[in-house]
Amino acid sequence: DSSDSSDSSDSSDASDSSDATDATDASDEINIDIDFSDFYLNFSEVAESIKDEECWKNSDFLLDDLFGISCFDEEIILSYRDLGGTIPTQIGLLTDTTALYLNNNKFRGTMPSEIGLLTKLQVLWLQTNRLKGAIPTEVLAIPTMTELFLYDNILSGSIPTEIGSLMTKLTNIDLRSNEFTGSIPTEVGLLTKLTELDIPANEMTGVLPSELGMLSKLTTLELSSN
Repeated sequence: DSSDSSDSSDSSDASDSSDATDATDASDEINIDIDFSDFYLNFSEVAESIKDEECWKNSDFLLDDLFGISCFDEEIILSYRDLGGTIPTQIGLLTDTTALYLNNNKFRGTMPSEIGLLTKLQVLWLQTNRLKGAIPTEVLAIPTMTELFLYDNILSGSIPTEIGSLMTKLTNIDLRSNEFTGSIPTEVGLLTKLTELDIPANEMTGVLPSELGMLSKLTTLELSSN
């Protein structure tokens, strides 16, 4: 009887221990069961962990695993990813980038002037975000740029003259649905390769510069709602 009681006790203890272990495991599972439906990558937080100025090496694991890109990709495609926060200044370290697609996200704050360090950049898509402030003149000094899409933001200020004098390879400019003011700079007439110029739904004023007539390749000119 004593033996049976001992066995029963041991069995009960083992069962309790097993139940406790299962409960612990279940608890652990609950703790790591993360709902990624509301997940977004805050680039500012990522940037804070960067120590190696060659590129975003300390955050490679995150960028590679989640988005399939690396520091040395020529095209950075992060469109429609529900990304938030501000665009970090460290983006200027991605000097091999030829195309940067950060459109249709929730980026806020101003455009970092360090984008101007991407001297090989040909395509810049930042449309449909929450960016505000003026376009940095450094961004408008990239001589290789062909497409500049900044529409559907809260950008303001005048359109810098550099857009015509320094970006002579531009073929497409879309600045619609922002808060730009002032007049269209006459330097736009220097963009002889331009095929599309869209600046509707802003707060532009003044007269149309006659230099627009120099754009012989222009097929689309949209200036409504100003």
